[in-house]
Amino acid sequence: MNKLLIIDDDPILLRTMRALLKDKYTVLITTSPNEALSIMEKHSPELILLDYDMPVLNGLQTLELIRENHNYDNIPVIFLTGTEDISILEKLQQKSIGTLKKPVKENELSDLISKHL
Repeated sequence: MNKLLIIDDDPILLRTMRALLKDKYTVLITTSPNEALSIMEKHSPELILLDYDMPVLNGLQTLELIRENHNYDNIPVIFLTGTEDISILEKLQQKSIGTLKKPVKENELSDLISKHL
């Protein structure tokens, strides 16, 4: 079963997304970018769902931290965001395989993940 890592500061969203995806994937979750690195070392996820708007480190900063380890250079990333800021959305698109607006629609989520795994 493919492994997904979801990084988001909203524990309710994490539990909801895990419930939506757990039948098709092994779903790893965390609210902490630093904990994400530890999870990645232990479990080697094949795709990351990453919230943009988080305290301490935003999604782009978290992605930079992840990419510092060259073993994680090719892991596809999907950003989750509620932002309407076009300049931020453009940056997210450049650094990822896709961006999903919150609240995430189940069919869009499933389609985008399936397309890249």
